Amino acid sequence: MRGSFLIPLLPRSLLGVLGLLAAVGNAGLRIAIVPIFLAPLFDRVLTTGELSALPGILGLAGLAVLGNSLLIFAQDGLLGREAAVVAAHWRERVYEDLLSRRPGTLPGTSGGLASRILTDLKEVETFLQIGVGGLVAESVTILGTLAVLTVLSPVTTLTLLAFTLPLVATLGVMGRRLRHASTASQEGIEEIGAHLQEGFRHLRIARAFGAGRFLLERFARANLKTRFTSTQRARLASMQVPASQLLVFAAVAGLVSLLAGRVAGDTLTVGEAATYLTLVALLATPAQLLPRSYAFLQQARAARARLHRLSHFQVDQVHRVAPETDEPGLVLRDITFHYTPTAPVLRSVSASLGHRGLVALSGESGAGKSTLLDLMLGFLLPRQGAVLWNGEAIHRLPERRRIELIGHVPQEPDLLRGTLIENLTLGRSAGETEIWQLLTDLQLDRVVRGLPGELQYNLREDGSGLSGGQRQRLAVARALLGNPAVLLLDEPSSSLDTESEAVLVHTLVRQAENRLVVVVAHRPALLEAADRVLHLSGDGALKFQESPLVRTT
Repeated sequence: MRGSFLIPLLPRSLLGVLGLLAAVGNAGLRIAIVPIFLAPLFDRVLTTGELSALPGILGLAGLAVLGNSLLIFAQDGLLGREAAVVAAHWRERVYEDLLSRRPGTLPGTSGGLASRILTDLKEVETFLQIGVGGLVAESVTILGTLAVLTVLSPVTTLTLLAFTLPLVATLGVMGRRLRHASTASQEGIEEIGAHLQEGFRHLRIARAFGAGRFLLERFARANLKTRFTSTQRARLASMQVPASQLLVFAAVAGLVSLLAGRVAGDTLTVGEAATYLTLVALLATPAQLLPRSYAFLQQARAARARLHRLSHFQVDQVHRVAPETDEPGLVLRDITFHYTPTAPVLRSVSASLGHRGLVALSGESGAGKSTLLDLMLGFLLPRQGAVLWNGEAIHRLPERRRIELIGHVPQEPDLLRGTLIENLTLGRSAGETEIWQLLTDLQLDRVVRGLPGELQYNLREDGSGLSGGQRQRLAVARALLGNPAVLLLDEPSSSLDTESEAVLVHTLVRQAENRLVVVVAHRPALLEAADRVLHLSGDGALKFQESPLVRTT
């Protein structure tokens, strides 16, 4: 695990902090404009008729409005940039963490996880872009305004604060409910993403078996559930502003009565009363906007909590390493493995495979052949024992060394969107001469030269556009490109015709002269070409049998 996803919900960069300071300045000027403009206007111009003071009052008010506009521009621009940078950083970090997991340990489906990550990080980005600035600006506006009101009339302000207690309590309850509804909505979106990915990925099966209606019905159930939780979330978010408006209006109505009495009793001037009421009215805007920013905060907190749980996903595996050995090559040492405690797949499997030759793994479906391959790759950890290379446990090797040591050809070629050369190299350095030699050995060179752009030809998802045999041979070329000491293949000839299979068998026989090649196989051509055949029985035991034919080179 590369670290927990404690995504910051406050800006940390210099520009982000400047954006928060702009929000504070924006709030300060909003408060200052009332005593700068309103009290002098009433007490010096309207009451006494001192019109000469009007230009100065208007000039100061104009400067305050201009400064406020510039600060809002700076606030939105700087915090928007901070939001984009933070979201981009965490998208990359989450992706990096998930790519470092062992296969089979992802906490969800690939499509669901993609939807989950993008949706949750969008919630965080929205809060940083819109919510955090509003939260700071409106909070400062409210606190600053209350401070000025306290100076003007302490008793009246205390009465105002008493009126606001129901508002704070109401928003607290609604905020918690909103956070829970937001989590449920985000989980629903993840499930919808999983259904979409399943339908697109298995379109061939859906069309071949007429399963479109079945898939749509499953999708509709998840979609209906998500619609309900999203509607509930929207309703809670939309209720916050109206609720605050009603409570603020009730508070203002009470204050008007108090202020009217003080003006009538000559304890407050008309200008001071107008200033006080204007400041109270000024509170109405942040009192309406603050709940919206608070809602953004609750949704961002829910998203961050989900991503945090994603980073703390644990796989319950007990691992005990068997004694290491000086025996050269690949050694299976007393391996026991089970997915569930009551049903072991492999029992005390031991074998010395050496460092050269073609070894075939045979056995009935479910006997543990692919599991044994995953143990050799280090994708799974044995409950007991170890897979060793020259005396060292495979799972203890540094990742880079393990990748250089072992080449892998899965049963499904797993080709990526992108060019042929990108699929072959996967970011590794390789010369075109070496690539073309491999393609020639696998009789793919003429196929590739016939494609537009040759090595720069763009493959669609899963290599769509190439035949199954061509995709499989590309996967073999990809594995051999790193010149690994061990080559592991899982049913590489299952989708090949007789001619393509003969080419593949010939290639593997030649490769086995210089490296260890272990292949899961059912078809006779590979079993007959192998130096040794290891047969896995249904009880998880491993037995050796000699190849039916003596191979000649």
